[in-house]
Amino acid sequence: MSRTSALGALPVERFLAKYWQKEPLVVRGAFPGLKDPLSADELAGLACEPDVDSRLIRQKGGEKPWQVTRGPQNPKVLRALGPSHWTLLVESMDRHSAPVAALADAFSFVPRWRMDDVMVSLAPLHGTVDAHIDSYDVFLIQGQGRRRWEVDRRSVADCRPGLDLRILKRFRAENSWVLDPGDMLYVPPGVGHRGVTVRGDDAIALTYSVGFRAPSV
Repeated sequence: MSRTSALGALPVERFLAKYWQKEPLVVRGAFPGLKDPLSADELAGLACEPDVDSRLIRQKGGEKPWQVTRGPQNPKVLRALGPSHWTLLVESMDRHSAPVAALADAFSFVPRWRMDDVMVSLAPLHGTVDAHIDSYDVFLIQGQGRRRWEVDRRSVADCRPGLDLRILKRFRAENSWVLDPGDMLYVPPGVGHRGVTVRGDDAIALTYSVGFRAPSV
């Protein structure tokens, strides 16, 4: 991929000056014609492997709300999941799939050694990890399916107690976008955000989160 492919027509210099660690940015068609490196079934299969880190998040249907089950996942449990309100996060997929790792090539304007990992989320309708804050820069690339993303720049890291997830107590969306396959959202560190799968051509949405632990460029 070219140096500016992930930013569309936006020059790298303008992105770094105006958006990097300052403002969220949506890039429509950042990855035109994107084909998912792995299918949802293949990703779920990897989550069952002992050397692959994963988390299954059940907003409903678990023993308690927002229950988190760390991998390796149980294939029987995955097959029994309902059609909505759950998310499977598979971490460090760049270490397990060369095509997934190649997605990071589009971000050569950020030093590669600052990259944390590429996490892939698999979520059916209404699947979400709810509103949260990350301490790193993240580029969210939409694969198959559609997701609605919201951001709240005023959010503070005050989380709801008693949950397995760090879900913000207060979140009021300032902006909202629905991402289609190939679209991308950049979220700076410290900005509250929430992604939820919405109805689309695919029952499952795949999102590739390329994270950079980068205090500055």
